[in-house]
Amino acid sequence: MRVKYCLQFLSIIYVLGITHLASATVITPQAGQQISFNADYVAGHDFLNITPPNSAGISVNKFSRFDVNAPLKLVNTPSYHEVTGAPMPSAKTVVIIASDITLSSVIDVVGPATDIVMIAASEDGTLTCQNCSFSNALRLSLITGDLGDLKSSSSSLDSVRPKGRMIINTLYAPGVIGLDLVSSVLLGSGTININQAAIKNASAIGGYSAAPHGTYAIGAGSIDVILGSLVWNYEGRKIHQASAGGLLRNVAHTFKAPRVSISSAGDLKFQGKIDTRVNVLSAVSYQSEMHIPQEGATVQALAKNANVNVLGDVYSDNAVKIRATKNIAIGRTAHVKANTIELLAGMEVYNDGQLEAIRVGQPATQSLIGIAGDTVINQQRIDSYDSVDIFAEKGMSNQYGGVLQGGDVRITVANGVIKNGSRTPYIDNSAGRWSFLQLNKSPLLTHLTNSPDADASTVDTTQEGAFFWVPGGVITQQRSSLKMPQSHLAHILGQHIQLRADGIENINPYYEHLDLENQTFTSNERLRDVAISAEQTLTISGPPVGSSTTYRFANYFVNASALSIVNNVQGSLDIRAQKVVNGRYRTETVFYKGGWSNSVLSDTQRRPSYLESAKNVSSLKTTNSKNDAVYHAAVAVFSPPGFIASMNKLNIQTDRDSASQPNDFVVNAFGYLEVFGEARIDTTTFKNLGLARHGFASGRFKTTYKKEVYRRGEWLYDEEEVTETINQLLETVELDSLFYVKGTLNIPVRAWYETVNPFRYFVNQAALKEGDFGIPKHSQTTYDSGFKRKVDPRTGREYFEGELDELSRIAYVNYFTYSTPKNVSIDFSQLENINQQQGKVKVKYDYTQRSNLIYSHYKRDLANAPDEDITITIEGEKEFALLDLLSDYYESVKNKISAIVSEFKWWGDGK
Repeated sequence: MRVKYCLQFLSIIYVLGITHLASATVITPQAGQQISFNADYVAGHDFLNITPPNSAGISVNKFSRFDVNAPLKLVNTPSYHEVTGAPMPSAKTVVIIASDITLSSVIDVVGPATDIVMIAASEDGTLTCQNCSFSNALRLSLITGDLGDLKSSSSSLDSVRPKGRMIINTLYAPGVIGLDLVSSVLLGSGTININQAAIKNASAIGGYSAAPHGTYAIGAGSIDVILGSLVWNYEGRKIHQASAGGLLRNVAHTFKAPRVSISSAGDLKFQGKIDTRVNVLSAVSYQSEMHIPQEGATVQALAKNANVNVLGDVYSDNAVKIRATKNIAIGRTAHVKANTIELLAGMEVYNDGQLEAIRVGQPATQSLIGIAGDTVINQQRIDSYDSVDIFAEKGMSNQYGGVLQGGDVRITVANGVIKNGSRTPYIDNSAGRWSFLQLNKSPLLTHLTNSPDADASTVDTTQEGAFFWVPGGVITQQRSSLKMPQSHLAHILGQHIQLRADGIENINPYYEHLDLENQTFTSNERLRDVAISAEQTLTISGPPVGSSTTYRFANYFVNASALSIVNNVQGSLDIRAQKVVNGRYRTETVFYKGGWSNSVLSDTQRRPSYLESAKNVSSLKTTNSKNDAVYHAAVAVFSPPGFIASMNKLNIQTDRDSASQPNDFVVNAFGYLEVFGEARIDTTTFKNLGLARHGFASGRFKTTYKKEVYRRGEWLYDEEEVTETINQLLETVELDSLFYVKGTLNIPVRAWYETVNPFRYFVNQAALKEGDFGIPKHSQTTYDSGFKRKVDPRTGREYFEGELDELSRIAYVNYFTYSTPKNVSIDFSQLENINQQQGKVKVKYDYTQRSNLIYSHYKRDLANAPDEDITITIEGEKEFALLDLLSDYYESVKNKISAIVSEFKWWGDGK
């Protein structure tokens, strides 16, 4: 005797489809569907008996309305064919199709666990889940869009093109191995959770058991969110196509599953939470295979020029992957914490949040943060217990509060710069922010390239530091578009740090405007605001050559008012760069007329020179009757020193063989370089430069004195006065700098230890500007008087026709050009013993006369005429009164002082 289920009987009764209006749930099958619906008010839940499956195990159910507002039993039990009596298995996949779908209660599958697909199939259809939940579902797919021509006889589900919209405010589907949310737009908030609650069994039993109110989590599946204009294959759960354009997709839910993937065709903003951490992973048999979820999270935008903006939290004990074809932005409110974090962008990766890679498990799995993009910017925190790997094509910057920390930190830029710190005090978004520093703007560094063996003491060092090398310049006037960052902190920290790029910069953009009278600098404590600090090794070089492990030399390494240090006494600091500069961010010196605390002009007890050997003179009293001037080099703007230090070894190597004319050097310019072990500096030119203040004072003094004289048979004292002019070269005051090596110092070339003195440069400029050296002021052109200038009409070129012997006379033309003096030199030793009364100095000069001689026969085109260049150097010497020279020069440059004083104080008013 055949036994039929009661519900099979109900399906016959409601074969045409009946709606119970009295029930909160409204389900209306389309005509011709073998679907039954029954509302059981006593039991408190409704029954929906689906249409029998086809030979592929798919049950296709179409409804004109599908609103579930009360608990629903979806019956999927084996049955018998009502005509033939043949047994019918339960469906493997249940498809529910309606124009719109509303779910606000529990849907429980009766029978074996099965795949459920719900499709809001109209063009602008809506699928709404308001605190809905599913029980005994194996795979759950909620879709708004087009699933193709799905028929009751279809053997598989076609690819989906998302349309319409999906609204979810809390969804719970414990134990499903997969939850697919496919729509053009996902709206709403709340938690989407497919983990099973569990309790931990007693120790004798061990393990975990599912329990509705348990405090532990068992994970068995994954959540896939598919949004936008794309094509998604249901069977393979793969995206085959993504199209650009469309609205920004904003996802604000909390997702809980061992694996979560959110994929958008276009721009995606994620401001919810993803948590893939569970207490135990559960294996489930699915389609004759054992299914074990691969823990992790993915957030990605797939179409061309699509961006991902993460403002929420992502937690995983495995891997988190964030991908975008254009830009990735991790916002200030975001926290990404996982064993492995991977960020991959076609253009820019910008981190203003927390990226934290941790060790997981026993034994612990090594942690890793990997970031790749055209440019990479960190302004908050990147922290990995073990490794940080960053690759950028154009540039990487750690700035404005950025802390980048790991056991091993490896940063590579293929064709650009690595910047720790910032080039400007304000936030720099200029087009040139990824360009290389223009070291050739420094007269000092240019001097070292062109004339490395020459004396640098008179080179223009009035403006030194990275401040002056920034492409486009640093803006010193207030603009509403420019803002100060909340922090200038920039730290790269690690056990082992490798920085590989063509340009590598460690720059702290701090500077102070000094009192030109007082000259006191007080903010060296800001030195550690910007730091590259390694415990074991710090390696700086160029990027790799191709795909090899060979690294070329960096073009430059600049350490400006920042700290580069290796802390361990067994560590090493290795630098391979064409140019290495350690110094201050900004040092600006002006020619100033003002006070000098140690000037002879303040001496009220001096003895007039002609009274030095006089006897019987007493009661000297000297007053400054006229203070003509004190001219000196005053530091107007000053920054802390750059500090390169190694507690053990330092090895600096430049590319000495890169060109026939070497242009490599290592310069410690007003900075600190300290090594407590062995130091090797292998370069063409090494210079350690200090900075000195110098000046010249001139004044007239009136001295009152008493002189003992014999008069009228007795000794008397007469009071007399004398006035004299005093000229004095002021005592040099050196500003702080340091070069110290405790161990062996190995420099294969001559090392230069010099003090540059801007005052000498100012004196040279004064002589160059004011001195009348008898040089012609304009270029002169002279023609031989025996010839006439003519123009060849064919070529437009000049030629000269002789008036005497037309056939044999050779014409010539002299073009004389005179240069202004390019070299003005003063023997500064003579200033040390300058004539106190006259204050005159001799200035040596030279200039050049260049002549171009062109020869031509009669009526011959000069285009093919031979020519000859002659350069003659003319030298001379002239005496100047130094006071007059400096006084005139000061009048011509004093406006520069006003310009500096009127600068906007980024570190004062702009703080």
